[in-house]
Order: sequence, then structure tokens, then C-alpha cells
Amino acid sequence: MSIDDEGSTPSGTQPDEVVVPATVAKPPKGDPVVQALTVTILIIVALTLVTVIYAIVGGVFGSGSPKTMGENKLMNTAAAIKAGNKDPQVWVAYISALIGDRQYQLAQETIERGKKTLAKQDVNQDMVYMQATLDEAQGNNDKALATAELAIKAIKKANEEAKVNYKKTGNPTESMILEDNASYWDLLLLKAALLEKKSEWKKALAVYDEYLSVKETAATVFTQRGNVKEKLGDKKGAEADYRQTLVFISDNKDALAGLKRIGVAK
Repeated sequence: MSIDDEGSTPSGTQPDEVVVPATVAKPPKGDPVVQALTVTILIIVALTLVTVIYAIVGGVFGSGSPKTMGENKLMNTAAAIKAGNKDPQVWVAYISALIGDRQYQLAQETIERGKKTLAKQDVNQDMVYMQATLDEAQGNNDKALATAELAIKAIKKANEEAKVNYKKTGNPTESMILEDNASYWDLLLLKAALLEKKSEWKKALAVYDEYLSVKETAATVFTQRGNVKEKLGDKKGAEADYRQTLVFISDNKDALAGLKRIGVAK
């Protein structure tokens, strides 16, 4: 069909109608919906990046919250002591955690505070036990051993004096049960371990014997004594101790390794 006059249109098409091919259709610029979606996506990306960066920085520099059981123990016991707790076992736990975290100076300062703050340290020797533990951690084994031995003697002396007072007065508060003194038994194990480091096997064996004569269900201590007996050439004694550990803990790796070392099957 021909175009007769300027401004005329082909047949079948309405005047002023513009035909736009579908392949070039585009959303109008400045569409508020598109803008809103774009902004939302950018915000999500930004927040994700911030979270990732925070996690990386927190992992390197610390977030202030405990990440391990040791850190949790350290924070909890520190808070308890700051709040005025005077339970010796809480102080022992706190100092032990400090030593485990290699905060030796703070551990020493806390020991000195504990000697002044906690009751009955002449009897319980909790802080002296911690002093020996701190000395060992810093490699002062001879000093640690001497400190542990003095504390053990002090506790035994206090126990004997308590027995005498109890006989005189009949007052149960005057008595002292050695078995209930946690630090005494911890000191014995520390002493035995220090003697092992010095290869004084017979002395170490005597300490383990004393411990196990009372603490008959201390499963892992039987293996510790078995190791000493093995060093002394007492394979039968060592085997008996390793097997005693397995009575309590059937898959104890140290006991099983001990049996293997001495050539005995499980």
C-alpha cells in the first residue's frame, strides 16, 4: 500500500500508535521497585561482609567471650573471687586455670592474696599446694618438690594435733579427717610426679602406695604406679596395676599401652 499524504498511516494501524519490538523492551528508568530491590541487595551484601570480617577479627583478637572450657573456667572462677567467694577450692580452680593459661605472674599474686584471705591455710595448705604447682609449671622442679614436701608435713602435723584435741575435748569440730583434705592428696600426686621427673622411682612408688592405700578407686593412678613399677623392673606388679585401671576404665589407652610395652596381651 502506498503512502498518499504526509502523516497518513498504513491500513490496519490506528493513528498515533507506536509499535515497539519486544526484543528491545526495557523497564523504565527510575522504577521505584527496581531501586528498592537494588538497595536491599546491597545492604545484604554489606552486612554479610561485615559479619565475615567481624568473625575473622574476633578469631584473631578475641571477642571477650570464652571459646574453650579452660577459658570458661578461668572467667567463671575469676568472677566468683571478684564477688568475694572464699571457698578454697574455687581459688585453687582459678589459680590452676591461670597456670594452665601461663599467666604466672597473676597466679603468684593470687596465691599471695589467698594466703591472707582464706581461712585455715595452716591446715589446708591450699595455697602452698598451688605454689608448688606454679613452681613446677615454671620448670622449678626442685623448689616445687621441697614446697610440696613441706606442705604435706604441715598437713600431717595439723592432723595429729587435731586428733589429740579431739581426745581431750570430745568435740568433733576439733578433729580433722585427713581423707577429706583434698589438697593433701593432690600434693601426694604432685610429689610422686616430681620424683618421677628426677627418676627417683622407689620414692615415687612409696608415695603412690600411700595414695592408693586410701584412694582405692583412683583408676588412672594405678597406671601411674604401674609405670613406676615397670621402670623398677617389676613387670608382674606393673601388669596388675594396668589391669586394675582397666577394671574401672576398660579402654584406657595408657593402661593398654603399658600392657603392650611389657609384652602382655589384654
